[in-house]
Amino acid sequence: MLRAVLEAAEGNPLFAEEMTRFLLETGAEAAGGIGGGAGAGQIGRAVPATLQAIVLARVDLLPERHRALLEAAAVVGRRFSMEVVGAVTPLDGQRQQVLEDLERQEIIFRGGVGAGE
Repeated sequence: MLRAVLEAAEGNPLFAEEMTRFLLETGAEAAGGIGGGAGAGQIGRAVPATLQAIVLARVDLLPERHRALLEAAAVVGRRFSMEVVGAVTPLDGQRQQVLEDLERQEIIFRGGVGAGE
């Protein structure tokens, strides 16, 4: 399957990484029963055709509270603070858990103070 993902990604490492994440998150059934001997054609039919579509599909799979946090963060910008996002999302005691879930899924990344672009 690795060869098929690399072929379908056409040499783009970010596309290959997101494609792999999508396949792992959706499972074999959602990916058309792809197994170890899958070809690029099978991968191509199971995975959205663009990097943007893959990322959006991953977001669509998230629970509503996770999407709410991401939408609020997107309004704030590429970098955001949880205080600002927390002020506009009704997550109450779930905020930290949602943030940790999104970090674990590598949808958001914690940045350091003063980190460069």
